[in-house]
Amino acid sequence: MRSRTLAIVSLLACGLVLGGSLWVVRTVARRSEPGPYGGEEQAGPWYFLGDEDYQIVTLVDGRPVLFNELREVDMMTISDHVAELQRVEESQLRPDIVPPVRFYTVSERNQLIPVPRAVFSLAREGGSTVKLSRLTVSGKSILVAADPASGYSSTGVWSLPGGRFLLPGRETFWLVEPGQEVGRRVSATEYDGKTIGELREEFRALRGPDNPAGFHWYWNPILSPDGNNVAFVTDRDCLAGGDSVWVNHLPSGEEYPLIRNAAGADERYRIDGWVDDGHLFITRFLGPETTTYHLLALTGELTPLHLEGEHPGIARVGPRGMIAYRPDVVTHFPKDLYIARVDTA
Repeated sequence: MRSRTLAIVSLLACGLVLGGSLWVVRTVARRSEPGPYGGEEQAGPWYFLGDEDYQIVTLVDGRPVLFNELREVDMMTISDHVAELQRVEESQLRPDIVPPVRFYTVSERNQLIPVPRAVFSLAREGGSTVKLSRLTVSGKSILVAADPASGYSSTGVWSLPGGRFLLPGRETFWLVEPGQEVGRRVSATEYDGKTIGELREEFRALRGPDNPAGFHWYWNPILSPDGNNVAFVTDRDCLAGGDSVWVNHLPSGEEYPLIRNAAGADERYRIDGWVDDGHLFITRFLGPETTTYHLLALTGELTPLHLEGEHPGIARVGPRGMIAYRPDVVTHFPKDLYIARVDTA
């Protein structure tokens, strides 16, 4: 199929704001730090918000919701207390020896506004639980991880239409209905008549005990803008090597392949994002030397895309088909950032 060449605009990456995108807001929402050559890095008008480091956890009506992330000194403090480390793993909450997690929104005057939260344990089918925070922002109730900064409670939470939420996991997607504190499984548990556990054992037998690669039932999951589909990379149908790209249609719970692996261990994929409700931007790796870029439709149609530069690197896939990428990520300290629009018609 004929490849498409994308119209691009070359921009300087420093201080660029891509329509309030999460990728850029995460940068400018951090407090000012000493620059690599002395002085301070002035990231933008939000370069200083308070005395802590902040990260974005979600957006509500275009307004960022922040939390105070764990600093390196905090992680060292936790690591120095083995008993506290064990308690963090079990409770999924920060111990008392480090600052508690706090959530904020940002006013039009760049002031931090505290967001009230209520922590609860979400019960999942099968008896397991996960700690979540229920926040109220602009009159809306949203769910996030109890402590998004902690590696021990890194559960992501996606907002769906109708006030529902989805918790993606390595082997399960959990759907939470409005006002509920119980998650319902909306994902497959078998493939080709075999359970996840049976496929994992077959994976290990085929690839050998010394192979560092792990079995992926769900990897690189990304929710579509309309909240109806989750695209993901999986090993379930190519246990001997490589990846395939599948999709979970949430309303029906059906899972089906968009791209089946045809080249074995040399064929791998990364899902970079949705360009609209029916198309994905993906990167295809054929061995260590060949990298190509494609538009993938929910019908399985694959369209090659041409990006400028010798070694392009995707920075972000945004709404309405907008893509930000660097033309050569091999170059040390690359400064050029290209913006392109993908035509899906």
